[in-house]
Amino acid sequence: MLKTLSIVTVGATVMALGAITQAEAAQIIQPQSASTDLGEREPFILNKAIDQAGLSTTYTSGVTDFDDYLSGNPTHGFGSSWLSNSVTPGSVTFDLGNVFDLDGMAMWGTAGNFSVQNFDLFASLTGADSSFVSLGSFLQDFESGADTAQVFEFAPTTAQFIRMDIKDSYQPPNRNDVGIGEVAFRTADVTPEPVPEPMTLFGSATALGFGALVNRKNAKKQNKKDNN
Repeated sequence: MLKTLSIVTVGATVMALGAITQAEAAQIIQPQSASTDLGEREPFILNKAIDQAGLSTTYTSGVTDFDDYLSGNPTHGFGSSWLSNSVTPGSVTFDLGNVFDLDGMAMWGTAGNFSVQNFDLFASLTGADSSFVSLGSFLQDFESGADTAQVFEFAPTTAQFIRMDIKDSYQPPNRNDVGIGEVAFRTADVTPEPVPEPMTLFGSATALGFGALVNRKNAKKQNKKDNN
């Protein structure tokens, strides 16, 4: 009786584990701080590119689903943007405040010619200059709507710091200062290894258990024969 009960217990435990294993949705992450070598033009300070103040709908960092949020087409107003105080090229570094697995960035333009055009992204765990690794080169499409977000995807990476090296903007060549409406990042989906159906696991566990019992009985029978 006790042996049979233990098999059922194992099967029930396996079923429970199978039921709670799920894929984790990609979340939206807000940078906690930012720095730049391009300066800032009062009152369009750099913090406005990460504080959500200009967004038509805000989100909760680390909680809100990235894709669900952007599907609502949140817009950004120019008045809460960052504008540089010098011309490109230059860089902006975002500190996420913690280490995350990332695979994308959303960027809102400035609803005007200040928007970033060509840029490169780099990732780092520590923020040290020599630690940044390339995530690729990107182009912000000004024609897609400067006040709506564009998503830039890259290979999954683990980082706390993301540096954006800005090559140019949509300003005329003789000016070429730059601005950013808002920036946010996407965590990489965490998808566990496929888990067998609970009933399959239960059946396998039960079969193994009964197999062990039968083997023990056969061994006892063989021992009796050998002793006789």
